[in-house]
Amino acid sequence: MHPTPIQGLQANSKGVVQSTRLNQPCEDSGVIVSEVQPGSPAAMSEIREGDLIKEVNRKKISNVAEFKKALSEGDKEKGILMLVKRGDFSRYAIIKTKEK
Repeated sequence: MHPTPIQGLQANSKGVVQSTRLNQPCEDSGVIVSEVQPGSPAAMSEIREGDLIKEVNRKKISNVAEFKKALSEGDKEKGILMLVKRGDFSRYAIIKTKEK
């Protein structure tokens, strides 16, 4: 597990074993959410363990390093936009980590 700049969210690089176990097609790239703490900004945005995060602020990501870099470049006050895939469905989620 890799802690991220978003409090309460940890992610792993997507691998073939994880892909098969979570029924994610292998052609999808991104990072798998490995842990979401209850009450965290990620939980409030309905991010769940096992979700595949494919983009951060409209930038495609394929590993944890790219994920962390994209998060650190984002405006946490305005919100971090993520493309999240769960099963056959994808959606955008905005995660705000700082109060105005």
